[in-house]
Amino acid sequence: MKLGTIGAVLKFAIQIESTLQTAAELLHSKMTDEKSKTTIAELVAIHKKRINRLRRLQRENTTEMFLEPIVGLSSDQYEDESPVVEKDDALLMQELQEAERRAQSFYMGAAPKIDFLPEIADVFEEFQQEFTDSISPRLLS
Repeated sequence: MKLGTIGAVLKFAIQIESTLQTAAELLHSKMTDEKSKTTIAELVAIHKKRINRLRRLQRENTTEMFLEPIVGLSSDQYEDESPVVEKDDALLMQELQEAERRAQSFYMGAAPKIDFLPEIADVFEEFQQEFTDSISPRLLS
């Protein structure tokens, strides 16, 4: 799907974060190791915080959403067709890691396309950096 407006980009970002939150919650509910549960609980909190931040940006930028077209951004390469369902811990962790990588790639690709709204582009760059600095390394360990 073409992401041709800032409204569509923010809506898609919220969808990504919601999917990540759901996957992390499912994994958290299945984990037995306390250290892993703590890490996954932190991820759930991060994604909830991001959703709230994205919704705030959505509300604050409603007038800008329709002014500038966005060219060359599509959701196709960032979407996951597999639904979040009951699976074993290892498979869920693997899928969550892949979803985190896709989200990071989305934020990295979208930020330059929306640089006409620096506040939103900066948030996307911040989210992308968080994957590098904290989220992905903890998942991979």
